[in-house]
Amino acid sequence: MNCKGQDRHIEQIITSVSSPGIRPGLERITRLLLLIGNPHQSFHSVNVAGTNGKGSVSSNLASILVSSGYRTALYTSPHLESITERLLISGNQLSVEEWLDAAYKVSKTVEKDHILSLDKPSYFENLTAISFLLAKQNSTEIAILEAGMGGRLDATNHGQNVLLSVITHIAEDHKEFLGENLKDIALEKFAIINKNGKAVFAGQDKELTDLFYSFCKERSAEGHVLSEECIIKEPKYSISGNTFDLELNGLIFQELKSSLPGNFQVSNCSLSIFAALLLENRLKNINENTIRSGISNVKWPGRVEISGSYPIMVMDGAHNSDGMQSLIESIIQLWPVRENISISVVFASMKDKDYISSFSSLSQIHPEVYFTQIPGNQRSEKTSILQARSQPFFNKESVFTFEDPVEAVSEARKSADVVIICGSLYLLGYLRKNCPEKFF
Repeated sequence: MNCKGQDRHIEQIITSVSSPGIRPGLERITRLLLLIGNPHQSFHSVNVAGTNGKGSVSSNLASILVSSGYRTALYTSPHLESITERLLISGNQLSVEEWLDAAYKVSKTVEKDHILSLDKPSYFENLTAISFLLAKQNSTEIAILEAGMGGRLDATNHGQNVLLSVITHIAEDHKEFLGENLKDIALEKFAIINKNGKAVFAGQDKELTDLFYSFCKERSAEGHVLSEECIIKEPKYSISGNTFDLELNGLIFQELKSSLPGNFQVSNCSLSIFAALLLENRLKNINENTIRSGISNVKWPGRVEISGSYPIMVMDGAHNSDGMQSLIESIIQLWPVRENISISVVFASMKDKDYISSFSSLSQIHPEVYFTQIPGNQRSEKTSILQARSQPFFNKESVFTFEDPVEAVSEARKSADVVIICGSLYLLGYLRKNCPEKFF
């Protein structure tokens, strides 16, 4: 069996003992972890929740810890090409064989238990248990755990050795599970903060910031807000990353260099640095040199991922209004909209996402738009519907539809200086697997 076949086999094993859909709750994952020996109790952790920026903040922080000499697990979701991307140990994927062994152990545990066999864990819960098991088996010292959705009832919200809770920017997403307004959604995110623990929030409007402080007070937790305790100066943006100065609690970092492009990555990187400094009293190896090394070496595919020479290809998983607007602001910063710059967008979306707001953001750069859909994905919105609902935002002559994503990219490349691929991480994952290498 080849690697792709083995990868599918891992997913089949997990799916065979998983209940369908999203099922918030901690009872099933708590029991499952107990039955496999509570592997998460063998390492310290940092929990990261929020709506946008979770992955970037998590990867930056993990890279800093690796540079500081700690054996670090990074658990994120979703993956682009292989399920093994979801867990990195000190920056490296584990072998498919290790994943298979852990998947078999967890699946057998579910099948043999009289409670879990009748009330199966969700796919994400089983995947989290497998990842915790692999992290323990690989002698993890500290794990950076990105919440899948929400926080309070998320499967990652299990660490008994949590050193820090990090909350990134909060926006409206998964409203059917988290609440109809920002306050309700924020409360679900803030619920990862442990009693007597330590937490840092990116900061937002006064209502949410006050809510964060109030939540920390209720839990006797030490709370920090990035936007109130740091000053970012002299940011410079380029397709190879960003440089900026940072003043933070009396410390001054000059000419920090982040390897991740996109102007929003400056604040994400700053939040990661703040988090690292808050860990300093427990993780003594963290210092300015390891921070600089970590943020300059981090890689985070699918987030303003730039490749190619002509046309330039930009791949970004933005799939909600907040993320899409951040992407467009970065595009305008990197390539000011001028008559001599032509931009094409290849776009697909899941049916349950607010893609109308994405159209509004995309219209700011006056692109040609190539709508497509992800083959074999039942959640993927049809190209005909995307086209029909986009009419108020784009010139009819600038909109095209292709059911095959590869064909959409091929056509978009013919008439553009910059091609943006966005709307869904599933689209990015499909194209990374199926597009000719020359495209990227």
